[in-house]
Amino acid sequence: MGTLKKADLDWFSGLPDRSIIDFDVFSRLFMAQFAANKRKPPITSDLFNLKQQRKESLKDFLQRFNKVASRIASLDEKMAVIAFQKGLRLGDFDVALERENCQTMSKVKAFTLSHIKTEEG
Repeated sequence: MGTLKKADLDWFSGLPDRSIIDFDVFSRLFMAQFAANKRKPPITSDLFNLKQQRKESLKDFLQRFNKVASRIASLDEKMAVIAFQKGLRLGDFDVALERENCQTMSKVKAFTLSHIKTEEG
């Protein structure tokens, strides 16, 4: 009890007397109460929250997008492609990618990297 703070201590103090008979019971009750505060792994729809910032390079946006996408257990490829396109700033590349009509993220990455090399080259 000495290690609990604020919300934890309030929760613990509100438990009925003698409701915790051993550490396993305490552990289960504690996890049930506070598990909602755990960070949930990303899902495909979370990719729609990613937007290329005004001064963010295409290369940096692709890396940031891939970092999140790689953590998604069951990535929906078509939705990921759409999310990437929707996250791009409006401009020449956005139009070119739309015309390319990529169906998979590997094709999107290849097209994007090709475009980046052309810009840098």
